[in-house]
Amino acid sequence: MTRLQRLATVTVRRAGDLALTLAAVAGVVCLLTLLAGVAFDVRPLVFRSGSMSPAIPTGSLALAVPVGHREIEVGDVISVPYERTRVTHRVVSIDHTEANSLLMLKGDANETADLRPYQVTAADRVVYSVPHLGAVIAWLSHPPGIFVLAGYAALLLTILMRRRANPPAPKTPETPETPAVPEPPELPQPAPKPSAGRRGRLAFAVLVLAFLLGTAMPPTWAAWTDPVSVTGATLGTTSLVSPTAAPSSGGGNGTGTGNCQAQNQALGSMITLRWEGVAPASAPPLASYDYQLQFFNRSTNQNQGAALTVAHSGAAGSRQVYQQNATTLGNLLGLNLLSNTRLQLRVRSHLIGSSWYGATTVQVNFSSSAVLAFASFECNTA
Repeated sequence: MTRLQRLATVTVRRAGDLALTLAAVAGVVCLLTLLAGVAFDVRPLVFRSGSMSPAIPTGSLALAVPVGHREIEVGDVISVPYERTRVTHRVVSIDHTEANSLLMLKGDANETADLRPYQVTAADRVVYSVPHLGAVIAWLSHPPGIFVLAGYAALLLTILMRRRANPPAPKTPETPETPAVPEPPELPQPAPKPSAGRRGRLAFAVLVLAFLLGTAMPPTWAAWTDPVSVTGATLGTTSLVSPTAAPSSGGGNGTGTGNCQAQNQALGSMITLRWEGVAPASAPPLASYDYQLQFFNRSTNQNQGAALTVAHSGAAGSRQVYQQNATTLGNLLGLNLLSNTRLQLRVRSHLIGSSWYGATTVQVNFSSSAVLAFASFECNTA
């Protein structure tokens, strides 16, 4: 074998060793993460939204641990289930009760808090995050990354099989010639330790574990204020359009045409709440929008009833209306027969099929009074 051939052989062997070592290190890290998840209930999260920047940028891998609702404090970064995904934001206010806690969450990069509070009995608290690592794992979990991962696994198998087929010859030190003596009977020799084979098998096993762990990591989003949309394999900049207040804002009673119109009658009172619909000039199109409505008690600053979803009606930019009678609205909001409640409606545009919301909220103030069977409304701005 020439010197050049020996150099090439050594280079290839060292490259193979490096590949095995990198695979082993990556696999051991993922294996430790998996074991930590089993032993300590640590849950990995991949951030696919930038609303927690700069503390946790897009593409980060975070580790979270479950905590009871009484352990949550203002300033904690909390991950909670929302629809078919998760929202991970910082706690800005909290209302503890014996049974559960009501959390108001806000992304560090967002100008306003999330539209609605989250009622939880337990949640996941983020304890550590690594920038960019989540993006790598997410990329490897889907094409074309999954094909790169498969190719890398095939390369490791090739290196392993070639080493098994061509084991290196053991080196023996040169000794001076000695007089011939009778050779003793051969004794069975222990087989050489297949260190390279074991390293290859270890690397391949932990690589499989890394792949399984990577595909099991749940993504986490945030309420939409990040001006990014995903189309196919490209990233483009856009913004989710927000609704605006209706003209003559401030409302009125009787024939008022602003944000609020109250009609009080002995046989049944009616409240009409309005806002100007979205008129997107670019993607996402109008058909992708609806509206999330949340009523709040202005005296306690707590949500009153569950959030409502209202479909967009009419052309782009047309006036949207939510109208309800006193009996139905009272049942929805849990208003008592004897009550005088100062309410606020908050309206935010919503991208259908996601947890993304417009950054601006339309707020409409009104009051509801109930005396036994008679209820009335009043539009107000204070």
